[in-house]
Amino acid sequence: TSGSSLHDFCDGQEYHEHPLFSSDPSALQIIAYYDDIEVCNPLGSSSKKHKLGIFLFTIGNLHPKFRSALKCIFLFAVAKTNDINKYSPDAILSPFVSDINTLASTGITITCSTGRTQTFKGTLLAFLADNLASHAIGGFKESFSLSYRFCRSCMATHSLAASHFLSHMFPQRTASSHKRHCDLLTGPLSSHHSITYGINRRSILGDISHFSVVKNLPHDVMHDLLEGIVHDELTHLLDHCLSSKYFKLNDLNERIVSFDYGYSESSNKPGYY
Repeated sequence: TSGSSLHDFCDGQEYHEHPLFSSDPSALQIIAYYDDIEVCNPLGSSSKKHKLGIFLFTIGNLHPKFRSALKCIFLFAVAKTNDINKYSPDAILSPFVSDINTLASTGITITCSTGRTQTFKGTLLAFLADNLASHAIGGFKESFSLSYRFCRSCMATHSLAASHFLSHMFPQRTASSHKRHCDLLTGPLSSHHSITYGINRRSILGDISHFSVVKNLPHDVMHDLLEGIVHDELTHLLDHCLSSKYFKLNDLNERIVSFDYGYSESSNKPGYY
């Protein structure tokens, strides 16, 4: 990759400064994923009764076009969502964390068909999920409206988020500050600190070498942008373009009608503006 283009995790600063990945390019990059599925009719009487939490992982060393193939996605845990909520995700993730730490310290040895052996080390690169699941996994509060500081990456408050729009305007959470905040949960003012800092508990993921819940729980581009703020931003942009007479409303609607959405996107055709 040339210049400042970022195509993959390996192009970024985090990779080049990572204690394991920067020194061992063949180290396995484990990318985990968590989501809930409803196995019954979500609108019926059994809604949420049989809901399951699914934990998966893939290997980040693979090319992105192969990572999404089913044969490259591995299931490592399934549990009832009610049990996950009752015992916390840490109870489910404990064996996974232990295996990851073994992979980081000892590694796994592979024997090829030629008899040659090679040892690979690795660690957890990221844990992916939507915002609600990421907060549950990371020990953050899942109620964004009731937390004074609601973001898992920064110390934004609701009033600050309403008036500031660039990332450098928000104080960032750090691994050291997050540890201090988690330590406060064991004190006499635990409930106050929990609401103030938006955390419920210290996540077991913090036991993984070179992994931090404030840096390695990436935000979901689909939910945050494509199904989130992009719709509102696009609406404001179109309003501005129409009021500034960059084009007419009839022209916009004609383009919407005449655009070739293809077979796969025909059901996503927008309505008239």
